[in-house]
Amino acid sequence: MVEGLRVVDSGRIEVELTPEQVDAFGLQSGVAYRVRGEWYGADGRAAEMPVAVAIRVPARWLQPLGES
Repeated sequence: MVEGLRVVDSGRIEVELTPEQVDAFGLQSGVAYRVRGEWYGADGRAAEMPVAVAIRVPARWLQPLGES
């Protein structure tokens, strides 16, 4: 098995709330909260940005660059 990174475009986001945000929402303090969702631009269209994703694949799946 080999490990590597694959870069993909994604509009998904995940943000951890700060303690101040937790207080502002009236949530229980001392708990780690995350907000997950989709990212949209001001025009209402889905926005995408590159995200690195760790992957593991069998070495036999790999081919030198330039070969198909």
